[in-house]
Amino acid sequence: MKIITILIATILLTSNYASYAQNNYILQGKIKGITTGSAELSYQICNNNKWDDIKKEVEIINGKFVIEGFIDEPIDAILKINDTEALLFIEPTVMDFFLNTAHPENYVLKGSQTHNDYTHLNTELKKYVKISNDINDSINFYKNILDSRDKINQTRAPILNKIELFNKQQKTNDYARAEIIKKFAFTHKDSYEPILSNILYFLMSMEYLCVDSARIIFDNFDEKIRSYSVSIVFNTYLKSKENTQEGKFAPDFKTKDVNDKSVALSDYKGQYVLLDFWASWCTGCIKGIPHIKELKEKYQNKGLKVIGVTSDRSKEDWIKAIEKYKISDWTQIMNVQDIEKAKQYYINYEDIKQKYPLRDGIPLYILIDKEGKIIKKWNGYSEESGKVMDEVMKGIFGY
Repeated sequence: MKIITILIATILLTSNYASYAQNNYILQGKIKGITTGSAELSYQICNNNKWDDIKKEVEIINGKFVIEGFIDEPIDAILKINDTEALLFIEPTVMDFFLNTAHPENYVLKGSQTHNDYTHLNTELKKYVKISNDINDSINFYKNILDSRDKINQTRAPILNKIELFNKQQKTNDYARAEIIKKFAFTHKDSYEPILSNILYFLMSMEYLCVDSARIIFDNFDEKIRSYSVSIVFNTYLKSKENTQEGKFAPDFKTKDVNDKSVALSDYKGQYVLLDFWASWCTGCIKGIPHIKELKEKYQNKGLKVIGVTSDRSKEDWIKAIEKYKISDWTQIMNVQDIEKAKQYYINYEDIKQKYPLRDGIPLYILIDKEGKIIKKWNGYSEESGKVMDEVMKGIFGY
Protein backbone atom coordinates (compact mmCIF):
# COMPACT_ATOMS: atom_id res chain seq x y z
CA MET A 1 0.00 0.00 0.00
CA LYS A 2 2.85 2.35 0.81
CA ILE A 3 4.51 1.68 -2.56
CA ILE A 4 1.23 2.37 -4.39
CA THR A 5 0.76 5.62 -2.44
CA ILE A 6 4.25 6.78 -3.33
CA LEU A 7 3.66 5.84 -6.98
CA ILE A 8 0.40 7.82 -7.13
CA ALA A 9 2.07 10.81 -5.50
CA THR A 10 4.92 10.61 -7.99
CA ILE A 11 2.47 10.54 -10.91
CA LEU A 12 0.60 13.54 -9.51
CA LEU A 13 3.79 15.49 -8.98
CA THR A 14 5.01 14.65 -12.46
CA SER A 15 1.64 15.66 -13.94
CA ASN A 16 1.63 18.97 -12.04
CA TYR A 17 5.22 19.72 -13.05
CA ALA A 18 4.41 19.05 -16.73
CA SER A 19 1.47 21.45 -16.56
CA TYR A 20 3.60 24.05 -14.78
CA ALA A 21 6.46 23.71 -17.26
CA GLN A 22 4.15 23.98 -20.26
CA ASN A 23 3.04 27.53 -19.44
CA ASN A 24 6.06 28.70 -17.48
CA TYR A 25 8.82 30.92 -18.80
CA ILE A 26 12.20 31.38 -17.22
CA LEU A 27 14.30 34.32 -18.35
CA GLN A 28 17.92 33.99 -17.22
CA GLY A 29 19.98 37.14 -17.65
CA LYS A 30 23.69 37.89 -17.67
CA ILE A 31 24.83 41.52 -17.78
CA LYS A 32 28.35 42.64 -18.55
CA GLY A 33 29.26 46.05 -17.20
CA ILE A 34 27.12 46.15 -14.07
CA THR A 35 26.86 43.91 -11.03
CA THR A 36 23.83 45.36 -9.24
CA GLY A 37 20.57 47.08 -10.09
CA SER A 38 17.15 45.92 -11.21
CA ALA A 39 15.65 44.06 -14.15
CA GLU A 40 12.01 44.81 -14.99
CA LEU A 41 10.00 42.83 -17.54
CA SER A 42 6.70 44.37 -18.69
CA TYR A 43 4.14 42.95 -21.12
CA GLN A 44 0.43 42.44 -21.76
CA ILE A 45 -1.56 39.22 -21.78
CA CYS A 46 -5.14 38.66 -22.90
CA ASN A 47 -7.45 36.80 -20.52
CA ASN A 48 -11.18 36.42 -21.23
CA ASN A 49 -11.16 39.24 -23.80
CA LYS A 50 -9.31 41.63 -21.49
CA TRP A 51 -5.75 42.90 -21.83
CA ASP A 52 -3.87 42.99 -18.55
CA ASP A 53 -0.58 44.77 -17.87
CA ILE A 54 2.04 42.62 -16.20
CA LYS A 55 5.26 43.82 -14.58
CA LYS A 56 7.91 41.70 -12.93
CA GLU A 57 10.93 43.25 -11.26
CA VAL A 58 13.89 41.39 -9.76
CA GLU A 59 17.25 42.35 -8.34
CA ILE A 60 20.46 41.98 -10.33
CA ILE A 61 23.07 40.20 -8.25
CA ASN A 62 26.65 39.85 -9.51
CA GLY A 63 25.47 40.76 -13.00
CA LYS A 64 22.80 38.03 -13.10
CA PHE A 65 19.03 37.79 -12.68
CA VAL A 66 16.17 35.33 -13.18
CA ILE A 67 12.57 36.28 -14.00
CA GLU A 68 9.79 33.68 -14.05
CA GLY A 69 6.14 33.79 -14.97
CA PHE A 70 3.24 32.14 -16.78
CA ILE A 71 2.18 32.80 -20.38
CA ASP A 72 0.08 30.68 -22.72
CA GLU A 73 1.70 31.84 -25.95
CA PRO A 74 4.58 33.95 -27.30
CA ILE A 75 4.36 37.64 -26.36
CA ASP A 76 6.33 40.82 -26.93
CA ALA A 77 7.87 42.35 -23.83
CA ILE A 78 10.11 45.21 -22.75
CA LEU A 79 13.04 44.34 -20.54
CA LYS A 80 14.46 47.30 -18.66
CA ILE A 81 17.93 46.95 -17.16
CA ASN A 82 18.42 50.08 -15.09
CA ASP A 83 18.09 52.75 -17.84
CA THR A 84 18.50 50.40 -20.84
CA GLU A 85 15.46 48.92 -22.60
CA ALA A 86 15.32 45.90 -24.92
CA LEU A 87 12.42 44.53 -26.99
CA LEU A 88 12.04 40.78 -26.47
CA PHE A 89 9.72 38.17 -27.94
CA ILE A 90 9.45 35.65 -25.14
CA GLU A 91 7.84 32.21 -25.07
CA PRO A 92 6.76 29.70 -22.40
CA THR A 93 10.21 28.11 -22.21
CA VAL A 94 13.66 28.66 -20.74
CA MET A 95 15.50 31.61 -22.31
CA ASP A 96 18.92 33.19 -21.86
CA PHE A 97 19.49 36.94 -22.17
CA PHE A 98 22.90 38.55 -22.66
CA LEU A 99 23.69 42.26 -22.53
CA ASN A 100 26.94 44.21 -22.64
CA THR A 101 26.23 47.70 -21.29
CA ALA A 102 29.02 49.08 -23.52
CA HIS A 103 26.99 47.99 -26.60
CA PRO A 104 23.37 47.62 -25.40
CA GLU A 105 22.01 47.57 -28.96
CA ASN A 106 23.67 44.19 -29.51
CA TYR A 107 21.72 42.34 -26.83
CA VAL A 108 20.99 38.63 -27.44
CA LEU A 109 18.06 36.42 -26.48
CA LYS A 110 18.43 32.66 -26.90
CA GLY A 111 15.74 30.02 -26.53
CA SER A 112 12.83 31.87 -28.17
CA GLN A 113 12.04 30.86 -31.74
CA THR A 114 9.85 33.93 -32.17
CA HIS A 115 12.75 36.18 -31.20
CA ASN A 116 15.05 34.22 -33.52
CA ASP A 117 12.63 34.96 -36.37
CA TYR A 118 12.58 38.62 -35.38
CA THR A 119 16.39 38.76 -35.48
CA HIS A 120 16.54 36.85 -38.77
CA LEU A 121 14.02 39.14 -40.49
CA ASN A 122 15.73 42.28 -39.23
CA THR A 123 19.05 40.98 -40.57
CA GLU A 124 17.45 40.56 -44.01
CA LEU A 125 16.05 44.10 -43.82
CA LYS A 126 19.22 45.73 -42.51
CA LYS A 127 20.50 46.99 -45.86
CA TYR A 128 17.10 48.44 -46.74
CA VAL A 129 16.94 50.25 -43.40
CA LYS A 130 20.37 51.76 -44.05
CA ILE A 131 19.32 52.89 -47.53
CA SER A 132 16.17 54.42 -46.06
CA ASN A 133 18.14 56.30 -43.40
CA ASP A 134 20.63 57.59 -45.99
CA ILE A 135 17.80 58.82 -48.22
CA ASN A 136 16.12 60.55 -45.29
CA ASP A 137 19.39 62.28 -44.43
CA SER A 138 19.65 63.54 -48.00
CA ILE A 139 16.05 64.75 -48.05
CA ASN A 140 16.52 66.61 -44.76
CA PHE A 141 19.77 68.14 -46.03
CA TYR A 142 18.09 69.61 -49.10
CA LYS A 143 15.00 70.66 -47.15
CA ASN A 144 17.22 72.71 -44.85
CA ILE A 145 18.75 74.40 -47.88
CA LEU A 146 15.27 75.01 -49.26
CA ASP A 147 14.09 76.60 -46.01
CA SER A 148 16.98 79.05 -46.11
CA ARG A 149 16.04 80.42 -49.51
CA ASP A 150 13.37 82.87 -50.54
CA LYS A 151 10.28 81.33 -52.10
CA ILE A 152 10.82 83.26 -55.35
CA ASN A 153 14.49 82.25 -55.57
CA GLN A 154 15.01 80.53 -58.94
CA THR A 155 17.58 78.14 -57.46
CA ARG A 156 14.80 76.41 -55.50
CA ALA A 157 13.59 74.44 -58.55
CA PRO A 158 16.66 72.13 -58.86
CA ILE A 159 16.52 71.45 -55.11
CA LEU A 160 12.82 70.58 -55.29
CA ASN A 161 13.61 68.20 -58.16
CA LYS A 162 16.28 66.48 -56.06
CA ILE A 163 13.89 66.08 -53.15
CA GLU A 164 11.27 64.57 -55.47
CA LEU A 165 13.89 62.16 -56.86
CA PHE A 166 14.88 61.07 -53.34
CA ASN A 167 11.22 60.54 -52.43
CA LYS A 168 10.83 58.24 -55.44
CA GLN A 169 13.93 56.33 -54.40
CA GLN A 170 12.53 56.01 -50.91
CA LYS A 171 9.27 54.59 -52.21
CA THR A 172 11.15 52.06 -54.37
CA ASN A 173 13.22 51.02 -51.35
CA ASP A 174 10.10 50.72 -49.20
CA TYR A 175 8.41 48.45 -51.75
CA ALA A 176 11.52 46.25 -51.89
CA ARG A 177 11.54 46.02 -48.09
CA ALA A 178 7.83 45.17 -48.08
CA GLU A 179 8.39 42.33 -50.55
CA ILE A 180 11.01 40.80 -48.23
CA ILE A 181 8.57 40.93 -45.33
CA LYS A 182 5.71 39.43 -47.34
CA LYS A 183 7.91 36.60 -48.59
CA PHE A 184 9.12 35.88 -45.05
CA ALA A 185 5.56 35.82 -43.69
CA PHE A 186 4.32 33.48 -46.42
CA THR A 187 7.27 31.07 -46.24
CA HIS A 188 7.34 30.94 -42.42
CA LYS A 189 3.80 29.77 -41.73
CA ASP A 190 4.86 28.51 -38.30
CA SER A 191 6.23 31.91 -37.23
CA TYR A 192 4.22 34.25 -35.01
CA GLU A 193 6.72 37.11 -35.47
CA PRO A 194 5.13 38.86 -38.52
CA ILE A 195 1.85 39.16 -36.62
CA LEU A 196 3.15 39.70 -33.08
CA SER A 197 5.54 42.46 -34.20
CA ASN A 198 2.62 44.20 -36.01
CA ILE A 199 4.70 44.35 -39.18
CA LEU A 200 1.87 42.99 -41.36
CA TYR A 201 -0.46 45.63 -39.97
CA PHE A 202 2.19 48.27 -40.71
CA LEU A 203 2.39 47.13 -44.35
CA MET A 204 -1.38 47.37 -44.67
CA SER A 205 -1.54 50.82 -43.08
CA MET A 206 1.15 52.06 -45.47
CA GLU A 207 -0.72 50.41 -48.39
CA TYR A 208 2.20 48.11 -49.26
CA LEU A 209 -0.04 45.11 -48.60
CA CYS A 210 -3.56 44.94 -50.01
CA VAL A 211 -6.47 43.31 -48.22
CA ASP A 212 -6.61 40.27 -50.51
CA SER A 213 -2.89 39.55 -50.17
CA ALA A 214 -3.09 39.99 -46.40
CA ARG A 215 -5.89 37.42 -46.27
CA ILE A 216 -3.86 34.91 -48.27
CA ILE A 217 -0.83 35.39 -46.02
CA PHE A 218 -2.85 35.18 -42.80
CA ASP A 219 -4.79 32.07 -43.82
CA ASN A 220 -1.51 30.38 -44.76
CA PHE A 221 -0.26 30.52 -41.15
CA ASP A 222 -0.56 27.37 -39.08
CA GLU A 223 -3.82 27.03 -37.16
CA LYS A 224 -1.95 27.35 -33.86
CA ILE A 225 -0.44 30.69 -34.93
CA ARG A 226 -3.85 31.96 -36.03
CA SER A 227 -5.33 31.09 -32.62
CA TYR A 228 -2.96 33.36 -30.66
CA SER A 229 -4.27 36.59 -29.11
CA VAL A 230 -2.61 39.13 -31.42
CA SER A 231 -3.54 36.96 -34.42
CA ILE A 232 -7.19 37.25 -33.39
CA VAL A 233 -6.78 41.03 -33.09
CA PHE A 234 -5.15 41.21 -36.52
CA ASN A 235 -7.80 38.99 -38.11
CA THR A 236 -10.55 41.17 -36.61
CA TYR A 237 -8.87 44.22 -38.16
CA LEU A 238 -8.45 42.41 -41.47
CA LYS A 239 -12.14 41.46 -41.48
CA SER A 240 -13.06 45.09 -40.79
CA LYS A 241 -11.07 46.05 -43.89
CA GLU A 242 -12.66 43.30 -45.98
CA ASN A 243 -16.19 44.09 -44.79
CA THR A 244 -15.95 47.84 -45.44
CA GLN A 245 -14.74 47.79 -49.02
CA GLU A 246 -16.77 49.75 -51.53
CA GLY A 247 -19.74 47.74 -52.75
CA LYS A 248 -20.01 45.70 -49.53
CA PHE A 249 -22.91 45.96 -47.12
CA ALA A 250 -21.81 48.14 -44.21
CA PRO A 251 -21.52 46.12 -40.98
CA ASP A 252 -24.59 46.67 -38.83
CA PHE A 253 -24.31 47.89 -35.26
CA LYS A 254 -26.59 48.61 -32.35
CA THR A 255 -25.71 51.00 -29.52
CA LYS A 256 -26.94 54.04 -27.55
CA ASP A 257 -26.59 57.66 -28.64
CA VAL A 258 -25.46 60.61 -26.54
CA ASN A 259 -29.02 60.92 -25.21
CA ASP A 260 -29.13 57.21 -24.29
CA LYS A 261 -31.51 56.36 -27.13
CA SER A 262 -31.07 53.11 -29.04
CA VAL A 263 -29.43 53.46 -32.47
CA ALA A 264 -28.94 50.75 -35.12
CA LEU A 265 -27.50 51.29 -38.58
CA SER A 266 -30.16 48.95 -40.01
CA ASP A 267 -32.82 51.45 -38.86
CA TYR A 268 -31.56 53.82 -41.57
CA LYS A 269 -32.27 51.50 -44.49
CA GLY A 270 -33.92 53.44 -47.29
CA GLN A 271 -31.79 56.52 -46.58
CA TYR A 272 -28.30 57.60 -47.46
CA VAL A 273 -25.98 57.59 -44.44
CA LEU A 274 -22.67 59.33 -43.93
CA LEU A 275 -20.71 57.82 -41.04
CA ASP A 276 -18.35 60.42 -39.59
CA PHE A 277 -15.73 58.76 -37.37
CA TRP A 278 -14.20 61.49 -35.24
CA ALA A 279 -13.03 62.53 -31.74
CA SER A 280 -12.84 65.75 -29.74
CA TRP A 281 -9.01 65.55 -29.69
CA CYS A 282 -8.64 64.90 -33.44
CA THR A 283 -7.61 68.10 -35.25
CA GLY A 284 -8.26 66.62 -38.69
CA CYS A 285 -11.76 65.61 -37.59
CA ILE A 286 -12.53 69.11 -36.32
CA LYS A 287 -11.21 70.57 -39.56
CA GLY A 288 -13.74 68.50 -41.52
CA ILE A 289 -16.80 69.40 -39.41
CA PRO A 290 -17.80 72.56 -41.36
CA HIS A 291 -17.84 70.56 -44.58
CA ILE A 292 -19.96 67.80 -43.04
CA LYS A 293 -22.38 70.51 -41.87
CA GLU A 294 -22.60 71.84 -45.42
CA LEU A 295 -23.32 68.40 -46.86
CA LYS A 296 -26.00 67.73 -44.27
CA GLU A 297 -27.73 71.06 -44.88
CA LYS A 298 -27.56 70.63 -48.62
CA TYR A 299 -28.81 67.05 -48.89
CA GLN A 300 -30.86 66.27 -45.77
CA ASN A 301 -34.09 66.86 -47.68
CA LYS A 302 -32.90 64.27 -50.20
CA GLY A 303 -32.56 61.64 -47.48
CA LEU A 304 -28.97 62.08 -46.32
CA LYS A 305 -28.42 61.26 -42.65
CA VAL A 306 -25.20 61.83 -40.73
CA ILE A 307 -24.06 59.67 -37.82
CA GLY A 308 -21.10 60.84 -35.79
CA VAL A 309 -19.08 58.00 -34.24
CA THR A 310 -16.60 59.18 -31.62
CA SER A 311 -13.39 57.54 -30.42
CA ASP A 312 -13.50 59.61 -27.22
CA ARG A 313 -13.11 57.78 -23.91
CA SER A 314 -14.29 60.73 -21.84
CA LYS A 315 -18.03 61.25 -22.07
CA GLU A 316 -17.60 64.74 -20.66
CA ASP A 317 -15.11 65.76 -23.38
CA TRP A 318 -17.36 64.21 -26.02
CA ILE A 319 -20.45 66.15 -24.90
CA LYS A 320 -18.47 69.39 -24.62
CA ALA A 321 -17.18 68.95 -28.19
CA ILE A 322 -20.70 68.27 -29.51
CA GLU A 323 -21.86 71.53 -27.93
CA LYS A 324 -18.76 73.52 -28.91
CA TYR A 325 -18.88 72.59 -32.60
CA LYS A 326 -22.71 72.65 -32.71
CA ILE A 327 -23.17 69.15 -34.10
CA SER A 328 -26.03 67.98 -31.90
CA ASP A 329 -28.43 68.12 -34.83
CA TRP A 330 -27.20 64.77 -36.13
CA THR A 331 -26.94 61.42 -34.32
CA GLN A 332 -23.87 61.09 -32.08
CA ILE A 333 -22.70 57.70 -30.78
CA MET A 334 -19.54 56.14 -29.33
CA ASN A 335 -17.53 53.43 -31.06
CA VAL A 336 -17.82 51.24 -27.94
CA GLN A 337 -20.92 50.11 -26.05
CA ASP A 338 -19.38 50.26 -22.58
CA ILE A 339 -16.90 53.10 -22.13
CA GLU A 340 -15.78 51.99 -18.67
CA LYS A 341 -14.94 48.47 -19.84
CA ALA A 342 -13.20 49.88 -22.90
CA LYS A 343 -10.96 51.99 -20.65
CA GLN A 344 -10.06 48.79 -18.80
CA TYR A 345 -9.00 47.17 -22.10
CA TYR A 346 -11.92 44.77 -22.41
CA ILE A 347 -12.62 43.61 -25.97
CA ASN A 348 -16.21 43.53 -27.21
CA TYR A 349 -16.40 42.21 -30.75
CA GLU A 350 -19.84 43.79 -31.14
CA ASP A 351 -18.33 47.25 -30.73
CA ILE A 352 -18.22 49.50 -33.78
CA LYS A 353 -14.46 49.88 -33.33
CA GLN A 354 -14.09 46.14 -34.00
CA LYS A 355 -16.32 46.17 -37.08
CA TYR A 356 -14.81 49.20 -38.81
CA PRO A 357 -11.10 49.82 -39.61
CA LEU A 358 -10.56 52.60 -37.07
CA ARG A 359 -7.04 51.33 -36.47
CA ASP A 360 -6.17 53.12 -39.73
CA GLY A 361 -6.92 56.40 -37.99
CA ILE A 362 -9.55 59.10 -37.97
CA PRO A 363 -11.24 61.04 -39.43
CA LEU A 364 -12.81 58.29 -41.46
CA TYR A 365 -15.88 58.93 -43.60
CA ILE A 366 -18.06 56.16 -45.05
CA LEU A 367 -20.98 56.90 -47.35
CA ILE A 368 -23.72 54.25 -47.46
CA ASP A 369 -26.56 53.94 -49.99
CA LYS A 370 -30.24 53.22 -49.36
CA GLU A 371 -29.69 49.46 -49.49
CA GLY A 372 -26.93 49.62 -46.91
CA LYS A 373 -24.02 49.23 -49.33
CA ILE A 374 -20.84 51.28 -49.06
CA ILE A 375 -20.53 53.80 -51.87
CA LYS A 376 -17.29 55.49 -50.92
CA LYS A 377 -14.76 55.64 -48.08
CA TRP A 378 -12.35 58.46 -47.20
CA ASN A 379 -9.44 58.31 -44.76
CA GLY A 380 -8.44 61.71 -43.43
CA TYR A 381 -9.76 65.12 -44.37
CA SER A 382 -8.24 67.60 -46.80
CA GLU A 383 -9.40 70.15 -49.31
CA GLU A 384 -8.89 67.54 -52.01
CA SER A 385 -10.92 64.83 -50.25
CA GLY A 386 -13.63 67.41 -49.57
CA LYS A 387 -13.90 68.07 -53.31
CA VAL A 388 -14.19 64.34 -53.98
CA MET A 389 -17.01 64.17 -51.43
CA ASP A 390 -18.78 67.00 -53.24
CA GLU A 391 -18.44 65.23 -56.60
CA VAL A 392 -19.77 61.95 -55.22
CA MET A 393 -22.75 63.69 -53.61
CA LYS A 394 -23.43 65.58 -56.82
CA GLY A 395 -23.43 62.30 -58.73
CA ILE A 396 -25.98 60.86 -56.33
CA PHE A 397 -28.30 63.79 -55.79
CA GLY A 398 -27.84 65.60 -59.10
CA TYR A 399 -26.58 68.94 -57.78
